[in-house]
Amino acid sequence: MTSKREQLPPGFRNMALLAVHNLLWEKMPHLYAVMATNKEDFVSLTLKAREDGVLAVVNRVSFDGAREVCFGTGYDAISALVAVDKTIQAGSWRPDKPWKAQGGKEE
Repeated sequence: MTSKREQLPPGFRNMALLAVHNLLWEKMPHLYAVMATNKEDFVSLTLKAREDGVLAVVNRVSFDGAREVCFGTGYDAISALVAVDKTIQAGSWRPDKPWKAQGGKEE
């Protein structure tokens, strides 16, 4: 008889990684759905440190093939992830436009 740990995919045999996976699934279900359940549409998750906290940006491909983004901010990385989960829950996806730095140059 195999153990539960041996039944898991190889990447999840590390118990710490499994704990993080379960925490994301339980506490941030909408972010989890974008990243894991609808992974063919998921493009990226970016955390960016700023002077006033952390910005979380989720990028995906919508049903019509256009790129979309959701934003969440918080005082640390975890609170930014919780905020972006709530933004996803609200369906507040925006078209992904090129970002312009303060000098007006696109990046």
